[in-house]
Amino acid sequence: MRLGFNPREYAGRSKPNGRDTKFKPVPEGFYEVECIELTDTVSKAGDKMLKAKFEILDPPFSDAGYVWEYFLMECAASTDALEIARERLAQWVEAAGKLDLQDTSELEHTRCRVKLVIEPGKGDYGPSNKIKFFATPKDKSHKVQPKVDHPKPTPSKELDDDIPF
Repeated sequence: MRLGFNPREYAGRSKPNGRDTKFKPVPEGFYEVECIELTDTVSKAGDKMLKAKFEILDPPFSDAGYVWEYFLMECAASTDALEIARERLAQWVEAAGKLDLQDTSELEHTRCRVKLVIEPGKGDYGPSNKIKFFATPKDKSHKVQPKVDHPKPTPSKELDDDIPF
């Protein structure tokens, strides 16, 4: 396909179409996300990885951008790193309600809740969001129940008497 424009006319623009392209992380917290893209890839060290691209679904952040997560599928250098990656992938599998999956492709287009945190920037990159952990979506029957701290009952002044029961 013919390009049809001069790329030099667009190079270096920071606000194409009036939008600021500099990524701004969303505030830390819980968000519903959907895996919109799943790719088999290779790490810099040559290990097989799964790259997942998540879209934030909660307004007003549904247009805020994406969060990527990488899962090692093989790791020749460290069995500990592979174990951690498997635990993390299993956390996502459980949160997506797919404990019986046979292939990672079954995770594409699944939804779950995640706890997002903000990581400081490195090098030329500014701060960004990172998935701290995966939880089940709000609208699923297997949702995570929040821990409720029940207040301890306090004795009423009316019942404060000398009777021992």
